[in-house]
Amino acid sequence: KKKTIAFRPLDITPLIDIVFILNVFFMLNLQLQAPHHLRLTLPRVSQAEDPVQSTHDILVDAENQISFQGRRLEMDELPALLSNLPSDSKFTLGADEKADYGRVLRIFDLLRSRGFSSVRLSVTRTTAP
Repeated sequence: KKKTIAFRPLDITPLIDIVFILNVFFMLNLQLQAPHHLRLTLPRVSQAEDPVQSTHDILVDAENQISFQGRRLEMDELPALLSNLPSDSKFTLGADEKADYGRVLRIFDLLRSRGFSSVRLSVTRTTAP
């Protein structure tokens, strides 16, 4: 007599459920950041606050090119983009230490004149002298 062995099909439904739950968990806990494709050499200061999560990043590189949320743009395009944002938006303004100081101040002034009160400057913290 031959014995026949019956194979039960493998039920992978619980495995799929666990993978889905883990995927949702990691997606909710992932902190998304805009890709910074500009290379900036930030100014160094000894007294700097800890970085906070901002909702919008504006960067000025050494060649005075402006980048908003990772997209390059001209200075005259910035007001139109800002007009579509809520007034409680948080900004981080980063500028290369070789960037034109006047251009950075004009961006800062534009943000403040549009009613954005939460504007932080990106710097690199150094040890105290």
